[in-house]
Amino acid sequence: MQLIEQTMPQENLDQLINKALNFYINQNLSENLKEELRIGAIERAEGDLKNNFHSQVNKTLHITPASKGSGYQEISINHDSVIADIPNQK
Repeated sequence: MQLIEQTMPQENLDQLINKALNFYINQNLSENLKEELRIGAIERAEGDLKNNFHSQVNKTLHITPASKGSGYQEISINHDSVIADIPNQK
């Protein structure tokens, strides 16, 4: 500190100290805020996973078959032709 006081005029030293303190405070607040946001995000994600998992486990899957002829092609019958892109030969 003595070396800085010897090489800088007093008004510049005051500005330097003020800038250094502001930087330190802002940096410290920024790091604390980032940590709080990180912890909050993790807690929300864990809660979302827990709630979503339990609601999905208890659901029953219902599949309604489509009516015959409702699709562009009957894939179940012409599977190989459709995959190979061969026109349907009826």
